[in-house]
Amino acid sequence: MWSVNITQDYGLASLLILKGARVIHVNGFILDEDNIYSYLASRYESAKARRSKKKTKQMKKRSSDMQENLLSCVKFTIESHN
Repeated sequence: MWSVNITQDYGLASLLILKGARVIHVNGFILDEDNIYSYLASRYESAKARRSKKKTKQMKKRSSDMQENLLSCVKFTIESHN
């Protein structure tokens, strides 16, 4: 079964990738076996910094460019499957 999932949760994305799903981040980039480990490492480092009370970067507000990237990524993923 073929599925496309859109998420910003890297942990969930890694599980979905292992199951064979295609995963798109909400900011419009594809998560796959080649890049998920670097995102998981970044997630781990951020969690470690938060636990030690270090200042972390705030998320940027969603822009129209991010929305366009997401839509084009979804369109590309669907077209490449057909």
